[in-house]
Amino acid sequence: MKNIADEFELYAVKCIDSCYEYNETKACELILRQISLFGNITIAQVAVSAKSKNFLLTACFGRVMSEAWYDKLDEINRNAVEMPMLTI
Repeated sequence: MKNIADEFELYAVKCIDSCYEYNETKACELILRQISLFGNITIAQVAVSAKSKNFLLTACFGRVMSEAWYDKLDEINRNAVEMPMLTI
């Protein structure tokens, strides 16, 4: 079973790398797309819970996490700036 899982992981990495080379934005959307058949879980969530180091080290996954991180920081900063205006 371990060999089959390793093969599948390698296949997933090759697929996402190929998608990323073809269209970076669409590949990132693919990683974050929810799959209703499996309970609205994303590919990113599957990779993290499976501890798929090879998938987590792809350029596409790195970009997705980086964008998620910085978007979250922007939202926090925007709310912090607006807070004093609300109290005045």
